Amino acid sequence: MKTITLAATLCFGLFSTMSQAATFAVFGDNEIDDFINGISGFTATLVSDSELATDGFLDSFDAFVYTRDGLSFGTSLSSAAAANVQTFVTGNSVLLNADFADAVAFDGNVQSLLTNALDFSVSGAGGGYIGEFTGAAAAFDSNSDGLEALGLFEGDAGTLGFAAGGSATAFSSSGIPFGDILLDGVVTPDNPGAVEFGSAITGFDPANVVAAFEGGNPAILAQSTVAPVPLPAAAPLLAGGLALLGFIGWRRCKRAA
Repeated sequence: MKTITLAATLCFGLFSTMSQAATFAVFGDNEIDDFINGISGFTATLVSDSELATDGFLDSFDAFVYTRDGLSFGTSLSSAAAANVQTFVTGNSVLLNADFADAVAFDGNVQSLLTNALDFSVSGAGGGYIGEFTGAAAAFDSNSDGLEALGLFEGDAGTLGFAAGGSATAFSSSGIPFGDILLDGVVTPDNPGAVEFGSAITGFDPANVVAAFEGGNPAILAQSTVAPVPLPAAAPLLAGGLALLGFIGWRRCKRAA
């Protein structure tokens, strides 16, 4: 289970995830699960559709990662598995609308992006979700690849393919809230090597688009169960919390004396 520092508790809207341990159920075997297991405190477990179709299976995890096997276009969840994922995902969600997994092993920008997405997915109130490529397309209300639609995000995903939706071009920040979190340490505009397949998205909510490819098609989308706290308000909140703890400590010391 995840543990959060005092600073994150007092100022949770900043999504501080220092000293956080988390478990991830991963559907799809590629570089992503290996990368997660290489992060201190994070554990990734490859899971099957039959396990996901078992009621309550996901309850022991903090977030679900839906990706694809190797260089394949991925596999659809069964209707039972999809229904359980829908029930589980009540927290923060991130969609990576391209084959970002193909660059995880060697691209520092993509590594920073995925680390931020992992942190973000377990910083909300409930089960988190990360969808990469297949998992991104499946997360919308509908898609053109016959994937069981999860309906986690508004919109329709077109057919997954080479350069679809501008996925072979550079992506840039759109400036929405949470962008500073998900793009922390990520230099944009950026066109990562080996990231060139994706999907054209229509009917999406612009408020969810963290970064877009050239032409405006979403590259990274996110939505959260916790509203971000503006920095000017966050500092007094944290200071007030620390002051309260200090006062409690002073009272205890005074009583002991």
